[in-house]
Amino acid sequence: MPDFTHCEFYSCVEGRSVRLCGDWMAQAGFINGMPVKIRVIKDCIVITPQNTRELWGCIERMSVTYIN
Repeated sequence: MPDFTHCEFYSCVEGRSVRLCGDWMAQAGFINGMPVKIRVIKDCIVITPQNTRELWGCIERMSVTYIN
């Protein structure tokens, strides 16, 4: 079985989206419902699991406003 923790995949941008799916995602450590962090720089997108503590820190810094 291939080692999906160190691999490359190739796809095309279609309608401003890139679709990521397949068994390799779970084998690489990404599971359904897992929060992810997406970082974008010129010609590069990095997707990593979102640290739960970091996620709670982001939520705590958000302000909530009632909108009617």
